[in-house]
Amino acid sequence: MAEIQISVGFSWDAPNGQRKITAKGPHPITGLGVFGVKSEGQPFVELIPQEEILSEVARDKENLESRQKTKRAEEVRQVEGAEKKRDYENVQGFAENRTPFGKASALSVLNGSQKYNGLWKRRKDFIAEQVTAGRVVETRGGKRVFLNPEGAYFDNLAKIELDYAEYLKSARAT
Repeated sequence: MAEIQISVGFSWDAPNGQRKITAKGPHPITGLGVFGVKSEGQPFVELIPQEEILSEVARDKENLESRQKTKRAEEVRQVEGAEKKRDYENVQGFAENRTPFGKASALSVLNGSQKYNGLWKRRKDFIAEQVTAGRVVETRGGKRVFLNPEGAYFDNLAKIELDYAEYLKSARAT
């Protein structure tokens, strides 16, 4: 730490605001040299021994930097959390007209992972890819299936997945 000239009027930033040396003199009881330090928002002056003032300034600086670093990290976490929430809720309008329970249920299913052709994917991503590739929902033998242009189909998809596929197909047609 660079040599700091400490005298009356010296101020520095601390975690709870500005601190300033307002007086210098002997302690009223011990007679040892002290600085009177006024902290922002505090109604009193704190007496700090002269030999401890440099370490007090350094400690305040470290605490302030630590709090600022923690605050920046929290802001990053909040941004990432908001992005994750947007991604989680991004079903291209599919869940908008559902009840809160219906929306939560649809989002839960569509954001769940499933193994398709040996690969783990989120259900909504798989459905969107397949609709883009030309798959459609049709009925075969009284059961709804997800049919590709060559005639192969998935018959083990959840109802919400098939509803989502139909929604995407109709949304792209308009």
